[in-house]
Amino acid sequence: MSDLTSQNSSLTTQFDSYKKIAEAKEQELKEVSDAMNELHEDVQQLIEKIEAAEADFESKGFEVYSKDGIVHVDMKDDLLYKRKAPS
Repeated sequence: MSDLTSQNSSLTTQFDSYKKIAEAKEQELKEVSDAMNELHEDVQQLIEKIEAAEADFESKGFEVYSKDGIVHVDMKDDLLYKRKAPS
């Protein structure tokens, strides 16, 4: 009987240890998840600002696009070259 009580006590101690570790990992996961959600929101806000800025440029005759991490700007020909009035 004493042996069973000793084993039960040992298993209870081991279980409590695993439970504490699991709770700590759960808290760590929550913190990482919260940080990732915040980062996602920041990225979404940045994308919206970039799209609004691109739309503003496009309304003025510019085409703005991103390719391979580089922002490219194309201008309409009439913005680059002024037409001479016929004399």
